[in-house]
Amino acid sequence: MYLVVEGRKKLKGKIEISGSKNGALPVLIASLLTDKECFIENVPDILDVKTTIELLQFLGKNVEFKDGNVLIKGGIKRAFAPYDIVKKMRASILVAGPVLGRKKKIKVSIPGGCLIGPRPINYHIEGFKKLGAKVEIRGGDIILSAKNLKGTKILLEYPSVGATENLLLISSSIEGETVIENPANEPEISILIEVLKMMGVKIEKGVSCLKIKGRKNLKGFKYKLPPDRIEAGTYFIISALAGENILIKNFPALHLDSLIEKMKEAGVDFSISEENLRVNGRKKLKSVDIEANPYPGFPTDLQPLWTVFMTKAAGKSIIIDNVFPTRFSYIDELRRMGAEVVLKSSGCEVKKSNLVGARVRVPDLRAGAALLSAALIAKGRTILEDFYHIERGYENFIEKLKGIGARIWIE
Repeated sequence: MYLVVEGRKKLKGKIEISGSKNGALPVLIASLLTDKECFIENVPDILDVKTTIELLQFLGKNVEFKDGNVLIKGGIKRAFAPYDIVKKMRASILVAGPVLGRKKKIKVSIPGGCLIGPRPINYHIEGFKKLGAKVEIRGGDIILSAKNLKGTKILLEYPSVGATENLLLISSSIEGETVIENPANEPEISILIEVLKMMGVKIEKGVSCLKIKGRKNLKGFKYKLPPDRIEAGTYFIISALAGENILIKNFPALHLDSLIEKMKEAGVDFSISEENLRVNGRKKLKSVDIEANPYPGFPTDLQPLWTVFMTKAAGKSIIIDNVFPTRFSYIDELRRMGAEVVLKSSGCEVKKSNLVGARVRVPDLRAGAALLSAALIAKGRTILEDFYHIERGYENFIEKLKGIGARIWIE
């Protein structure tokens, strides 16, 4: 199957933002810390959520997912995360922390997911070792075991989101105080902390550190996920590229300051009121350089979309990604559509370009969103292969785009 987009259709109307993907996955996995009932609202119906549920069910959980709500019951029956599931999604590694913490052992296949350069799991492994775990890597599996896990001080060499989440999860179920120094500060970390506190974990945020006092017999929880800031940013950029008078509902402006400032700089006409954003259109776009950095910097997940956005700006723009420096696998596909993009040692340089439809392959989730946005402004028809990557992170994206006038379908 292919995704087909007929470009240069004026977009108009409203889009509602779904629940946070990057918030949902660790919160779902946090249910492994307890046998009590957990209920999560506003969960996006996307492939990564379905993969996470499949993994929880394999581990022994009873999970029901209906109308954006997830109900989780039961305990852990297996301490093994198989390759068939783990290969679909990198966040699968997060089950290692809670299962190791409670069962003192787990075997996890080395995870898959987006191929956007090195995304080392060594930060996770080094943290587990500091807490007292033994680690063996054999035959594509990570085998973790421990007789006694105890809280300690862990300094993260880099503020990795995944490692911070995994260490929060394991520290919540073991004795003693764990201090994570140089943790990630993304809003999704705050979501997980809020849920862990509901479960009975004591967590303090210090200056560049987190202090966690874990306990046994954690409680269940009920939690409603906030809107997805990356989905919101994606539709903000698409609206500025191809739309006029588009209303984006449930827009989390508080967590998109860096994007909002860059949009102002570029000359986009928009207004924010309460929980909504209205994009009125654009006049002559100005070229604006960006550097993707850990939060509160410009989000790495929006970097590919900004590259596409700058193909409509006068002059040239420099795009740098300090989170994933090699996250430019989409460039060759974008060039097939006529984009004037040159790879540099530290990123890429973009010039104003007239995009035309072409057959392209989607290499990963956010690259897929970028190529889709390019297709919406390209002359003619674009065919996107491997578009399932987009379905991993964007709920009902075809229906949402059709709802504002896009010509998009599956063949």
